[in-house]
Amino acid sequence: MLSHLINSYTKTINKKYKKSGVLFESKTKSKYCDDEIYFKWIFKYILSNPVKDGLVKYSQEWEFSNAKELFGLRNVTLCDNEEVYSFFDTKEQFLEFITNEKNKVVYDVW
Repeated sequence: MLSHLINSYTKTINKKYKKSGVLFESKTKSKYCDDEIYFKWIFKYILSNPVKDGLVKYSQEWEFSNAKELFGLRNVTLCDNEEVYSFFDTKEQFLEFITNEKNKVVYDVW
């Protein structure tokens, strides 16, 4: 499904801007996640990427993810927010985990 979505998106952008070729550097990867702790770190990793790359100062500023909805700044449903929050004791704990720069992990350990 993800491959189809990326291909459709690429075709749309290429058509709109009269371009051709790939939009993303490498192939997408998928990995089954059945560990609650790993899931939390995956979410932090994904939401923190725009910050890490210097595109925004805070993850909730990035327009192209569901960070704004998870932070209550946009009323769009890209994912089941309650499911995400359920991995934490409270929504506030989730927000603290995502925004606290002291929470770091080496992602290669999994």
